[in-house]
Amino acid sequence: KKQAIYGIIHGGWFKDLRIASMRYINSLSFDGIAVGGSLGKTKENMYEILDWIAPELDERPRHMLGIGWIDDIFECVERGIDTFDCVEMTRIARHGSLYVSPRTGGSIENKFRIDIRKSDYFGDKKPIDEDCSCYTCKNYSKHEMRAFYKEMNVEKEANKRGKEGRDFARAKYGRLATIHNVHFMLNLMKEIRESIIDGSFKELKKYWLGR
Repeated sequence: KKQAIYGIIHGGWFKDLRIASMRYINSLSFDGIAVGGSLGKTKENMYEILDWIAPELDERPRHMLGIGWIDDIFECVERGIDTFDCVEMTRIARHGSLYVSPRTGGSIENKFRIDIRKSDYFGDKKPIDEDCSCYTCKNYSKHEMRAFYKEMNVEKEANKRGKEGRDFARAKYGRLATIHNVHFMLNLMKEIRESIIDGSFKELKKYWLGR
């Protein structure tokens, strides 16, 4: 019923500017606080920026602009960030990348995702992720998802079935891949919230990141 307005902390990777911006934004009556602008050149730079500003922030909701990789979410949550926004889930889905948990082989090294375009998944009857309960994982295998992706991209299929057939395959793959990636991320955030409440966040982070 009421749209929240957030103040955004800027200052690049300059400690004095970040702290000055944080103190000014924190002094105003915004509904929440966001962190934006240039976050340095590395992930470590971004974490350092949060370490500079987090200790003085009050208890209003804290938002991280444009961040959505799984390792970054864990590291930022540990530093006090509550919410995130990012196009990562849907963008990578369109290009064949689907999220998987550590149980299914997800790791920091592969960014917790598989490339469904690879021949490894031809004939693979398992769901995308063994821990996922989304509509896609319940109803389609990796083999089928690979086939949908290939069908919308291989030229001979486009010629054989025409534009209508290609567009149908694109819509089918895109919808199913997006359902999986969005569900996967929402479920991960649910697990993170629950782990904070029951005091097991560090264990959950170690399970995912190994650290």
